[in-house]
Amino acid sequence: MRKTRPRLLLIMETELWPNMLHCTQAAGCRIVLANARLSQRSADGYARFDRLTRGMLAHLDVVACQARADGDRFLALGLEPGVLNITGSIKFDLELGGELRASAVQLRDSWGSDNRSVIVAASTHPGEDEQILKAFTLVRQSHDNCLLVTVPRHPERFDTVYELCVAAGWNVQRRSSGRAPGPGDDILLGDTMGELLLLLGGATVAVIGGSLVNHGGHNVLEASAWGVPVVTGPYMFNFADISDLLVAAGAMTRLADPGELGDCLAELLANPQRRREMGEAGQRVVADNRGAKKRLLALVDGQINPAI
Repeated sequence: MRKTRPRLLLIMETELWPNMLHCTQAAGCRIVLANARLSQRSADGYARFDRLTRGMLAHLDVVACQARADGDRFLALGLEPGVLNITGSIKFDLELGGELRASAVQLRDSWGSDNRSVIVAASTHPGEDEQILKAFTLVRQSHDNCLLVTVPRHPERFDTVYELCVAAGWNVQRRSSGRAPGPGDDILLGDTMGELLLLLGGATVAVIGGSLVNHGGHNVLEASAWGVPVVTGPYMFNFADISDLLVAAGAMTRLADPGELGDCLAELLANPQRRREMGEAGQRVVADNRGAKKRLLALVDGQINPAI
């Protein structure tokens, strides 16, 4: 830091490390916590170390929170009120460019999506793949040509999930093979990096991983931006406010019991009108909540170029 002399440290969400913050402030560098979120579970963890947490938060010059509930938790932990800003989530500012949209059209054509439904299980964790395969078995009883696209969250699990699907008796194609799934393939394993947003563009329905086990869920807005109906399990505490918005708008089904997943998916696949309404509602929620990035950039500019 002595050599580079940075003017600003921009931290995303909640990556807070006391020593890093102390050294950064000591070097005269401004600190902005951007797109900040703080679940109640995380807040309870920080509260166990009250003195350390208060000292750490005192190093922050700006905290830009996704939602008021996140901000209130930071305040309860000792953040100075004047530091807090509620800017919304920059995840709403997702843009689906023309090239990406064209690729999604090609993807749907290669999957034969006009003639078969596609369930995309996005960012799955250990303990979820078994539940999804069980649900898929039930779905296939009424939708016998449905394709499951399953995308493990972590690449080290690609082979494990492939073997799990094969052991369950399914015909599995790997995305990394470069071959599109044919009519005889039941499952496409998303074993490539950086393609989840594209794969969601080919979905009829999306199931969001991290929500069927006690992990806290993942970003639901990528599917909603495509106009894809979203289904999650009960564990969405890392995205509670966004999930509440989507559920209230009718864009997302949050299951109280993960065991209901199969019935829920089968009912959605049998009801194109409901899928269309859910998809349109999700796109409205995304559109109505844009602007966080612009507000955040204004705060950052104020730290780099303070008014005289």
